[in-house]
Amino acid sequence: MWGHHLRHGWAYVATVINLYSRAVVGWATADHMRTSLVTEALDMAIARRRPPSGVIFHFDRGAQYTSITFDTYAKKKHPPFPRPHRNLR
Repeated sequence: MWGHHLRHGWAYVATVINLYSRAVVGWATADHMRTSLVTEALDMAIARRRPPSGVIFHFDRGAQYTSITFDTYAKKKHPPFPRPHRNLR
């Protein structure tokens, strides 16, 4: 996720990148950093690439990915995404 201050506020971009090809396969823009920004980018990536089951989605432990909303989203998706582990050290 990336943010940039504009004249009238902030603009945020969430991207999903295929690590093998390094291609951006999903993205979303918004004026907020809520979980819906991330899930919109993931929905685009899923629709465009139709990943097989067992695909790995790597993410950081930011608030958008550790929220209950994202956890619910990840459980419902096909293929399901692994959910973040809490308190990793």
